[in-house]
Amino acid sequence: MNKRSEGDFPVGCFAAASIAPIVLILILTGIPSTTTPSAEFEQARREFRALKGRWDIEAGAVSLSSNSKDRWKGPAGGQIIEMGKRALPFVMDEIEKGDFFFNIAADRITGVRIGTNGPLMSEQERSKAWLSWWEKAKTEPEWNIFLPRK
Repeated sequence: MNKRSEGDFPVGCFAAASIAPIVLILILTGIPSTTTPSAEFEQARREFRALKGRWDIEAGAVSLSSNSKDRWKGPAGGQIIEMGKRALPFVMDEIEKGDFFFNIAADRITGVRIGTNGPLMSEQERSKAWLSWWEKAKTEPEWNIFLPRK
């Protein structure tokens, strides 16, 4: 006679039994799938990270230049900008980390001119202005293409 104790469950049954209520709750509450990054977002993140690694090397080669735009003349810099709005969340992350050279990428990707008209701003001030702009823009599908479609 095979007797099972209370805690003896086949592994597959336990996994299904423990996940099923969570899945049901998510379905019933209508929690959007944005709680986990989309495949497109993850692909863009991987692409950006690879390009950023190459950009770091290219930018380092021109680090003595007084023209910060020189850092964007290499192939990786061009490819980051060519990513367009797919790169924006990651560009803004770099700005938030303090890499003000990404202000140029934000300018070129968006066409938005922050700190180029009016009184002169330091790059650090421009970074703050970009992050303020992004706080609003990241909720707008025009700028954040990773938002769920309605």
